[in-house]
Amino acid sequence: MGLSENLWEFHPYGQVQNGVCLNGDSALYWSNQRYNQRDNFVITRQLIIDRNYMLQFKIVVGCQDTSPSCITDYPINLEYNTDPAFPRWTLLKPSCLPDDGDQNRCNPRVYDGGSIFTANQHGVWKRMMYALPLETVSSSTQFRWVQHSAGHMAPMWSIDDVYIGVRCPNMCNGHGSCGSDERCHCDPQYVGDDCIPMRLLPYRLNDNFEGGISQGTWASVRGGRLGVGCGALVPHAHGKFLYFSLCGVREAVTVELDTTRNR
Repeated sequence: MGLSENLWEFHPYGQVQNGVCLNGDSALYWSNQRYNQRDNFVITRQLIIDRNYMLQFKIVVGCQDTSPSCITDYPINLEYNTDPAFPRWTLLKPSCLPDDGDQNRCNPRVYDGGSIFTANQHGVWKRMMYALPLETVSSSTQFRWVQHSAGHMAPMWSIDDVYIGVRCPNMCNGHGSCGSDERCHCDPQYVGDDCIPMRLLPYRLNDNFEGGISQGTWASVRGGRLGVGCGALVPHAHGKFLYFSLCGVREAVTVELDTTRNR
């Protein structure tokens, strides 16, 4: 199906295509095969945004479904503007480091990649969910996804399943899609009004990496690999360890844990 013109204002160079990066249905897609640099973007029409609204969508950049990518150039930014007469586009969520100077928009002691998407971090389809801040509340708010100065060197990108509206309960805890019925449609193995796990979660974690990187312990590891007890870490490490030396974002994320029993 094509785009609903009553929802989108402008989408230069974008085309609706089926099967993008193993996607099961159609998505809005930018191939970046042209040699002249230009901005690739899509802009919503003016929307009435109220308190307790959210924005949800799926995105892929670079389509690295078979091999990791180190590309962090040519990111896609998600921005908003509340005055179409004098457009001033602002990142929906800034990239934040712990104790970042932007105290108005960054939570202390929290790392957040913000609403910036690269091939290094979003090489496969990912669902993104944002609680819309009060700054976006207006009767003429627009959102845009934009990749600046894109040419043949820029990675392709695509978005799908965009929802902007009333927040579903607890934003489905990140394990479901918010539908037009304002209800959570949960991922497999998650149930309830706000998509809680069906299974019991582990409540502690202990790993010395001697058996490798366990999928039962780590949800994802990027920019790291197993090392052995030699080199710069001697005598502080022995045996196997998780060693971060690769390009791009370096990150280890645990599986979900039940911390209600912590002491």
